[in-house]
Amino acid sequence: MEKRRASEAAIAGLFLVAALLLMAPLLAHWQTHLYGEPGDNLIYVYMAGWMAHAPAHGQSPFFDPHLNYPDGFMLTATDVPYTHLLAASPLTALTGPISACNFVMLLSHFLSGYIPYLWIRRLTGSRCGGLIAGLAFMLTPYRMTHLGHLNLISTQVLPLFFWALDSALWKIRAPAGRLSARHLWMLAAAVFYVGSTSQYYLVISLMLGLIYSFLILWPLDNWRLRRGYLAALALAVAGGALLSALPYLALVRSGTFGHSVIADSRGFSASPFDFLRTSASHPLWGRELGIRNSEQTIYIGLAALILAFPALRHHRRPGNGSTADDESGTILDKRRQRAWVGVALAAAIFALGTDLHLSRQPLVPDHPLWLPAYYIGQLPFAGLMRVWARFGIVSILFVALLAGVGVSHLAAHLRGAWRLPGLAACLGFVLLDLWPGLPAPHRIAPRPIDFWLQRQPGDFAVAFLPPPREVKPVFGDIYGSLQHHKRLPATAHPLHQPPAYRHFRQQADAFPEPRSIAALQRMGFRYLLLDTTRFDGGDGPPWAGVQEKLRHLPMLRQVAQSGDVVILKFVSPALDDTPGVGTGSTQGE
Repeated sequence: MEKRRASEAAIAGLFLVAALLLMAPLLAHWQTHLYGEPGDNLIYVYMAGWMAHAPAHGQSPFFDPHLNYPDGFMLTATDVPYTHLLAASPLTALTGPISACNFVMLLSHFLSGYIPYLWIRRLTGSRCGGLIAGLAFMLTPYRMTHLGHLNLISTQVLPLFFWALDSALWKIRAPAGRLSARHLWMLAAAVFYVGSTSQYYLVISLMLGLIYSFLILWPLDNWRLRRGYLAALALAVAGGALLSALPYLALVRSGTFGHSVIADSRGFSASPFDFLRTSASHPLWGRELGIRNSEQTIYIGLAALILAFPALRHHRRPGNGSTADDESGTILDKRRQRAWVGVALAAAIFALGTDLHLSRQPLVPDHPLWLPAYYIGQLPFAGLMRVWARFGIVSILFVALLAGVGVSHLAAHLRGAWRLPGLAACLGFVLLDLWPGLPAPHRIAPRPIDFWLQRQPGDFAVAFLPPPREVKPVFGDIYGSLQHHKRLPATAHPLHQPPAYRHFRQQADAFPEPRSIAALQRMGFRYLLLDTTRFDGGDGPPWAGVQEKLRHLPMLRQVAQSGDVVILKFVSPALDDTPGVGTGSTQGE
């Protein structure tokens, strides 16, 4: 027993070491740096900071009154991994939100490898097979290209869900088995964990979980005797899903959630060849052969695919000592094999999106042959899905699991001097195929304008101009609010924009026209913060023309400049004879 515990601890240690290696460039800058240039990662740093700050000040961790002025901001306007961020809030309070985000990322690396290992170890009794399955899933380029998205990188929720579902389904199938309350609670908890980490993954899990259930149960003998178990199973899944979605359901009638139009969702469809192309970050051949678009990086793994073949050729047959509720053995049960292959194929079909694409272009642009995702996208709430290619992570998962079973089969047949070199070759093949090139870490810090706002006393509203055509520049404004806690318009998703932010955009898009300035003044902003780098003919008109117009508008005065941001303050023409921006002070108030 002690030897077994030591072996299991050593395997857990290997996955921890692998997770630390994936975080190695950040270890020396744990509290100040994140992977990737500042962009999407800023919104998760903000979420970590606010979810630690709010409860300590008697506020909801899901609602920030300072953002989306004047209505306030529901964080669930985008996909929030709130279980992780709330659990990490003590760490956030002690070491800062960047440290907490890095810890969540490290934990996701470890669990994404260790949970598949445990499942394969339970099914086959093979540590080698579990190690291969865990590493193949942990190192998949899909995860590495989403390092800035704490919700998407938390892929450990997927094997945990399917494992819990699988265990419950086998209890239903077993002639003498009973679906215990423990199995139902574990399944409900797994579903809740999925939804509280990513609503995207919840939709994916529920859709593919239905297919998995059918493939495991069909044909079900004496289904009338089992229908009570099936109802209990459905209730557990529905309960966990509904509970996880409660923070999002509060926004259903707010007008925030938008349904993706077909032209938008078509652009996020995967190509069949994307499953066979690695990421551009692969250190050896990624630059020449890899995909540079993160949403289409769904490389299934050549090594995992080859190692999966022994699992497909061999399966346990009736009469060799297996039973319907048996979860152990060196060879995969035929029914489970069917379910794993079937769900992997179904996920791949969904990942192809609305219609067939090749090289980012629709194969038939004008009269496409619609795939299942197009029709499912017409259903209520399914229209919230934009990036169908993300279904590919489930195909990657089950190929990795099949590879683990395949290696366990090889390990059972390798004897003598061939055993260790053979298993080492399998491990080396997986590492060579999947070991990622890690992105450079970047320092994340408040901007000079955020410190300037922090020094200004009072609770007031400001507006950053021009409003960007894409929402990513807004993430820097949102992150900066952790520093100054002033009120400002904000949105966190290009599709799901709150009504208050859309109204602000309507008024601000015409800046610096007098009607736009008058509307912004009526909205109650004290300062307008002009980012001169974005008045370039893109987001806003050229800066030189803006300056000329502002010189003739007496209701605005320049009071400071912080870096590239010019700070204007509204003044009353009746009380202030200042002719315009050109004669205002350039010092802070």
